Amino acid sequence: MTTTLKNTAETLVLMVKLKVIGKSSGERILPVFYSDNYVSLMPGEEKVIEIKLRDEDTHGEKPVVEISGFLSFLSST
Repeated sequence: MTTTLKNTAETLVLMVKLKVIGKSSGERILPVFYSDNYVSLMPGEEKVIEIKLRDEDTHGEKPVVEISGFLSFLSST
């Protein structure tokens, strides 16, 4: 699988974490190997992440990528 992350915000996005889950159950699929994880993205920056998992580890469910992270609210003085 591949997924493309793009920061469309006007601020830095920190600690973007990806997790693969089963679409129906919401249960985490393991093991999963990512080309990168816990990434930070500058405004407008884009990053393609390669995700490797085995079909048998999905237990017949469609795998979906769940994404979480933090927006940075930096100010200068």
